[in-house]
Amino acid sequence: MVRSIPRRREVTAEIDFTYSALADVDEPLSPAGVGRKLDAMGFGSFQIAVLILCGGVLFSEGNQLMVMGPVAMLLGDHWSLPPLTRVLLASTIHLGYVCGCLLSGLIGDRLGRRPCVLMSYLLTGAFGFACSTASTEVVMLAYRFGAGVGCGLGIPAVFALLAEVSPSKHRAEGLIIMASLVVLGELYATAGILFVDPHLTRSGDHCDIYLLSVMQEAGHQVCSWRTLLEIAAAPSLFMVMFALTMLWESPQFVTVRHRDYQEVNRILKTVRKSNGAYNVPVRFTPDSSVVQEQPYTLRPTAAPRDVSAFATITGRHYSGTVWTLILVTACKDSSLYGLAYILPQYFRGVKGLSPGLQLVISSSLAIPGAFLALLLGSYRGVGHVTVTQALGFLCTVCGLGMLQLSYMPDWMGPVSAYALRGLVLGYYAVVSTYTAEVFPTNCRTTAIGVISAIGRLGAVAAPLIFELSKQDSRQTLDAFITLLIVLMAAAMAASGINLIWETKGLPLVSVSPEESSAELDYTSQQRVAEAQALLGGSGRSDKRTTSSYSSAATSSCSIIQGA
Repeated sequence: MVRSIPRRREVTAEIDFTYSALADVDEPLSPAGVGRKLDAMGFGSFQIAVLILCGGVLFSEGNQLMVMGPVAMLLGDHWSLPPLTRVLLASTIHLGYVCGCLLSGLIGDRLGRRPCVLMSYLLTGAFGFACSTASTEVVMLAYRFGAGVGCGLGIPAVFALLAEVSPSKHRAEGLIIMASLVVLGELYATAGILFVDPHLTRSGDHCDIYLLSVMQEAGHQVCSWRTLLEIAAAPSLFMVMFALTMLWESPQFVTVRHRDYQEVNRILKTVRKSNGAYNVPVRFTPDSSVVQEQPYTLRPTAAPRDVSAFATITGRHYSGTVWTLILVTACKDSSLYGLAYILPQYFRGVKGLSPGLQLVISSSLAIPGAFLALLLGSYRGVGHVTVTQALGFLCTVCGLGMLQLSYMPDWMGPVSAYALRGLVLGYYAVVSTYTAEVFPTNCRTTAIGVISAIGRLGAVAAPLIFELSKQDSRQTLDAFITLLIVLMAAAMAASGINLIWETKGLPLVSVSPEESSAELDYTSQQRVAEAQALLGGSGRSDKRTTSSYSSAATSSCSIIQGA
């Protein structure tokens, strides 16, 4: 059986093949068939459009989270808020994000990825703009929670959607680029801060009365925090118009959940036209043994041995991967979004530059981290798990540099903080890419949502830990940075033990092993063979990857050997 795997790969797994006239025949609808069509059509205009339309959700999240740190500082001075209330203003959006991620799993794996993206834009834009009208801290907290729900609804769906419409060869690059759009959202927010209130001091009298503050703005007396919140809400309201008319549903989702071959044909023909791949035929037909011909509706069709998404991610095949990714996600979120709250206050002690300019510089220095993640993501000689561990180690080193130890020079802290911003973004992009690729299509949004929701609790705790550490550690960051270092070390160790399935450049799994058919079994064998080729015979992953898939691939021996 093992010797026959490479021969099967040569016949079926080649993704750069050219269709001939003899290939223009009807083909039964299947997830593997849809994947082969997408691989043949390549990464083109359709995928770029999806990347932009979905990346707007991450762009909006980045600017919403970045703007709240300075706004919390302004409101703390304007409303005389205690430290705990300032922490709640920064953390409430994360609590809403947790609820939104859980809802995204329920909606995205039943109704589709597209509805989640549209609702995300609407909620984030509407509640984000409403925040600028708040007159009390209680109203502000309610609106921030709603904006967080909007962000949480969209994040799992956009990663699942882009992963499912991208060809295997370039899927990682697309996901990393989309994840890195968070930093563009941060730059957008920091540019607004630099333009509106670079020193975070422009908040005139009576800004707590919305209509009066509008009159003051007309008289050039700026209530800067309201203006900043309005600027942050604008991209979501702008992007929803384009997403409503230009964003398509995932063909893999339609195949797995609804089994509507006509809708799949329409989507794939749009991909073919957008990418100019007219030599790729799209003629899927229903197969009575796999697919039932039914119209495309919002009510999914039950599959034989249909296993719930929650049962899949908590089963023996994925439970270790899930809890490890929860730990890794908590680490990356507490680092990425915790720094968004901490850096404005950290840079208050750095002389010579305004806080707004410091934030622009720190966000700009995160861009090299995105390029580093893209470079490592496109290099097939190194898997996502190895890249995750390497970036985690570098983040730990930078965290050590931020500790205010007596023997460290004064310049070490700011330089380490800048470097940490870039490395954390790369870490975030690679971890998000791996999370989007490793789970089956029928539970992908649920898995991403659960992992993101529980992991985001680290971002909720980060401002609280920071405020407590300031009180107990004489205004230093040592307690928070020490906790970050411990989390990074634990995440690196857990990744090396439990993340045994490599996904870079490999076909997506369509359904869970509990629902596996012969086609899924072949896909599992194919992933084993390609993972072995990718890792160059490394003993660490080959043996464990093979054993992980062996239970799902046992029934396909006769199929592979007879190829």
